[in-house]
Amino acid sequence: MGILICRPIALNWDKTLKGHCGDTTSQEIASASINMVLDLSIVILPMPVLWGLQLPLRKKVWLSGVLSIGLWYVRTPVAKATTDLRPYLRVSPDTDRGFAAVFVR
Repeated sequence: MGILICRPIALNWDKTLKGHCGDTTSQEIASASINMVLDLSIVILPMPVLWGLQLPLRKKVWLSGVLSIGLWYVRTPVAKATTDLRPYLRVSPDTDRGFAAVFVR
């Protein structure tokens, strides 16, 4: 609930009010992580049921491909999160560029 991070709530859109806001970076990371896990589970959950159906292999593969299009939907929040959080990320000088080289300050 991003709107509840500031007190009073109106501070979200009116910065002239007195009050305080919580750590929006942590809130965005948590929200993006939860959304990605939920989106992935929605894409993955029907696969075992699909493969248990009495269909020819060709149709199972085709239907799995169609359902896997949802993975492109999951890719979008990942790209948004990495773009929005780029100022808060730093690359370790000990390693090449890679997932293990990115740390949150």
